[in-house]
Amino acid sequence: VSKNLFDRLIENLDKADCITPALKVADTTLFDNEALQREKIKLIQTPQISKTKLLKKALDQNLEFTDDSTAIAAMGGKIWFVEGEENASKLTFKEDLKKLDLPKPSFEIFTGNGFDVHEFGENRPLLLAGVQIHPTMGLKAHSDGDVLAHSLTDAILGAAGLGDIGELYPDTDMKFKNANSMELLKQAYDKVREIGFELINIDICVMAQSPKLKDFKQAMQSNIAHTLDLDEFRINVKATTTE
Repeated sequence: VSKNLFDRLIENLDKADCITPALKVADTTLFDNEALQREKIKLIQTPQISKTKLLKKALDQNLEFTDDSTAIAAMGGKIWFVEGEENASKLTFKEDLKKLDLPKPSFEIFTGNGFDVHEFGENRPLLLAGVQIHPTMGLKAHSDGDVLAHSLTDAILGAAGLGDIGELYPDTDMKFKNANSMELLKQAYDKVREIGFELINIDICVMAQSPKLKDFKQAMQSNIAHTLDLDEFRINVKATTTE
């Protein structure tokens, strides 16, 4: 929206209870297969400036209004129209976002690495990417000990320049005791998305002598895809030993 449009709205503040931009209709307009007089039709736009007291009174009625101008009109208020602009179309439906001249996505790609090691030793489930690998071969950890989720969280935070998992979820904080690491991964990715980053692909290598992970890799990939809202083909899980 241009400064000129704001100026036109402000210059007419004392003219009515609601000042709104509007466009004339150029296209032929039909209603029930009959042509309407275009001269009598206006396309109402935003932003609109309204008398606060009258607008609040209208909104207190719990009625459906399409915008401030219709709410003011329903209360008997006066509407004043100023010349609108093509770029001042309302954003009402999801498809309207396509009209915006948004910046093109960056061609820069940022990568991050994550690495985590935990010791076996607790009588608890062994989890990798939220998938139970063994019922009792659990890892010693403050959280649920999901080393794959921890490594992936570190990699994502690193690519975005947001520190590491220890800063975000310190093991000195009891609220993370036995925490679901996949949920923490999702929260970390939400923070990354808030600053404009999106994951492209993930490649993971798990190093372990035992248990064998061949039969669990597909489930791990699926769980990561579901947690991060990604297509599964963008995720690859490999397993190897240190022999």
